[in-house]
Amino acid sequence: MNLSLPSTIGPTARYTDPFCLYNADIFEYLSDSLTSLYNSIPLMHVHSAKSMVAVFNALASETWIDIAHVEKCGMQMHWISKSGILDIFLLPGPMPTDVFIQYAHLQALHPSQPTGHLDIISVIGTTSV
Repeated sequence: MNLSLPSTIGPTARYTDPFCLYNADIFEYLSDSLTSLYNSIPLMHVHSAKSMVAVFNALASETWIDIAHVEKCGMQMHWISKSGILDIFLLPGPMPTDVFIQYAHLQALHPSQPTGHLDIISVIGTTSV
């Protein structure tokens, strides 16, 4: 099973447009769309059997990513941002847990909800008189 993002350019392209990263609220959103819905985090993970690296783009502008799968070098990505200065962070890993820790340090660590505590409000089964 291949879980990599499909190509947007080249002879094996599944889509004709690049992946688009920006916040949007779209009525009747298509599930096979390349446009993000509500929120996007421009973080691209690339992994092999031995290591993992990531690229994080801290630019809040609308961004498109073209992806091409090339036999000799694996994958090529082309990042296009609408405005601003490209502000990228390379997360060298080398293991997946290292990449996630490096990303958490960039974004700040937030306290978790205490375990075993659920705030659930149930409106099912209520009646109005």
